[in-house]
Amino acid sequence: MIQETIQRTAASRSLFFKLLTSFIVIILLLVSFNFVSYRFFLTNIQGEIIKNNSLNLNATVNNYEKHLSLVRNLGLSLYFNDKAPMLSSRQPDGTFYDVAYQVRKDLQQMLQNPLLYLNNMIYLFPDRSAVIEKDGSSRLDSMFTKFYKSDRYTPDFWREEFGKPFNFKVYPSASFTEQGLENEVAKGSFMPLLIKNSYNSQFAIIALLDSAKLYDAFFQPSLGNRFYISNSDGELLFSASGETDRPAFPALPARQGFVKKGSDYYFYQQGGDSGFTYMSVIPNEKIASQIVRMNILLAMLLVAALVISIGVSIVFSLKMNNPIANIVKSIQQLNFAASPRSRIKEFDLISDELRDLFKRNQDINTDLNQKNDVLKNYAYLNKIKMIHTQMGDGKLQPEPNKPFLLVLFQLSFLQRFQEELEVEQNRASYYIREFIQSHFAEYYKDCLTFQMERDQILSLIFPEETGGRDVTEILQFFKQVFDMDKKYCLITVAFSPTYRDSSEFTAAYDYLLQRIKLRKLGEETQIITEGDTMPEKTGWSAQEEQEFTANLLAGNENGVLQLVKRTLHAMHRKDATAAQFAAYAGEIVQKVDRAFDSLRLEMETALPSCSPYDQIRDCYQFEDYERFMSYFLASASALIKKKKAETDYITSFVIEYVEANYQEDLSLDLLADKLNISPAYLSTYFKEKKGTNFSDYVNTFRIRKAQELLLQTDLKIQDVSQLVGYQSVNSFIRMFKKSLGVPPGEFRKANEEWGRA
Repeated sequence: MIQETIQRTAASRSLFFKLLTSFIVIILLLVSFNFVSYRFFLTNIQGEIIKNNSLNLNATVNNYEKHLSLVRNLGLSLYFNDKAPMLSSRQPDGTFYDVAYQVRKDLQQMLQNPLLYLNNMIYLFPDRSAVIEKDGSSRLDSMFTKFYKSDRYTPDFWREEFGKPFNFKVYPSASFTEQGLENEVAKGSFMPLLIKNSYNSQFAIIALLDSAKLYDAFFQPSLGNRFYISNSDGELLFSASGETDRPAFPALPARQGFVKKGSDYYFYQQGGDSGFTYMSVIPNEKIASQIVRMNILLAMLLVAALVISIGVSIVFSLKMNNPIANIVKSIQQLNFAASPRSRIKEFDLISDELRDLFKRNQDINTDLNQKNDVLKNYAYLNKIKMIHTQMGDGKLQPEPNKPFLLVLFQLSFLQRFQEELEVEQNRASYYIREFIQSHFAEYYKDCLTFQMERDQILSLIFPEETGGRDVTEILQFFKQVFDMDKKYCLITVAFSPTYRDSSEFTAAYDYLLQRIKLRKLGEETQIITEGDTMPEKTGWSAQEEQEFTANLLAGNENGVLQLVKRTLHAMHRKDATAAQFAAYAGEIVQKVDRAFDSLRLEMETALPSCSPYDQIRDCYQFEDYERFMSYFLASASALIKKKKAETDYITSFVIEYVEANYQEDLSLDLLADKLNISPAYLSTYFKEKKGTNFSDYVNTFRIRKAQELLLQTDLKIQDVSQLVGYQSVNSFIRMFKKSLGVPPGEFRKANEEWGRA
């Protein structure tokens, strides 16, 4: 190996090598000039292409903004026509439905205009729980569970949106279906618009814009183009590719322009009226495809020129080098390498002895250097970990006091490493350590790299010996290299500030052990910088702890997941560290374990394949924690629910209390206080168990009792009302009629006539 290195060094200093290198430098200068000229021409072409895409997006934004304004004005005009006053909820039902017929005909005539791109216009009457649209009138629940069914836009969603304080809002595009006799029929993908009038709060207008037709009419796509619309809150309103989740867009520095991220160009512009962000994403290769032929032609010309130039250079260099090489050849007989034997015996003897002496000297130096390196590493390890030894201090003393800094590499091998590679982890750690040491050694002469633990590598460097590069630049190079294998091993890197005294080795190492805990979630190499700090811990209030325990012990999967996912998202927004996520997941597992203990359940039944703590260690991204929590809590809730299926204390208590105290004033707050749980949780729990909410159940029970009193006694309507818990007779009559279709008096009279008959 040493002889080959010497030969390569001598060859690089030869006349032939120098001549050939000079010719190649001249060739490269000429090629560089041609390449720079071509790049200048290429940049101008790309600029024109970018300008053309920007103009296309600008036209699209103007068309969308004008159309949204047009539909909004069209919806507002419906509040001011001659039929709007007659649609008031104060009108009798007969008058209302007569006007509804006229409104239907007006809507049909309006929607015949294909340039409006409207699928339907819907009058929404939450108080009546009714709607009017182009095909007639119907119940609000039927409209959005049968005729225009969508997982996102349910009847309760529109009731809630109706009560919010705004006049106009655009909602994300979604797929709507119609419930047929046997299966669902797709109606299309529509973008809902809700139009309200603060001076007329009796109804609202829902406009369903055909998303696909709008896109086809207003946008001119090119091959590979992707188009998105998002509102001012960053919510995705429309995606040409049908995506429902907002992709990770780059930061947008201004109201309009373009940004290049990775291999894509992001053209964006904000609407002047709506504030929406319209974005067109074009792959860079699509822009460059228009000049591929020119690139191929240039490459062919450059390759041909290089081949011809290098060939001529080699021939010319050989012609100049051969005469001198013949002169040097006779001198090489004295070299220590295996040179041709000389005709003189004494020269051969001297050459052999010198060669043997040189080899022995090299072997001795190599052995001493290796042992010195081992002793030096041992000395630094003892110094860092504060381990006292009885060996001579002079032999194990580290370098004299001089500025130093430490760099710590934390290794995390993924499950795929063991499944796909045939390399042991300790051997892989050794290869990584050798790579780190060899690269640091290029810039820091006396740097050292140790294997502190099976998954920890520590480098000691002295910044005064730098080769002109800052340590952060070198770490960025490491990140690029390590990220090539990030699907097998994740590495966290932390570096200390510069220390002046070797007595601070331990303090510097302890500092790095704390800094390494600042790693964030993500499957990539992370470098901990000075600006990274530990985020504030996200905890639960006493009420949330109580609610989680109640939901868990009740086997309420949705309630438990809602609390946990809400906390996970809060931690994600605060940019919590990976250690904080792991600690939180461990706390949840402990809470479930305690709940299992109280119910005499085994944790292995929830996750029979492996320990939940092992699964937490395999979570490296936010989605991993969401997936683990969903599966783990779903399994745990199902087991608890199965365990408690025989008895349901909460529902039984509510039913017994209502049946015993229906004459009194009943409320969720009252029963929740008696059960020591929150009203919101009691409402959700009762509805999940009984299929109806608490107030409907109480009213149904009271009306049933009222029927018995009306048929079995001669009490007055007012007395019956008070006996079943209604303080207002009007409220009782209204609820009775809503449930049975007739007032209490008519109900009693009809049953008496039937009895006489």
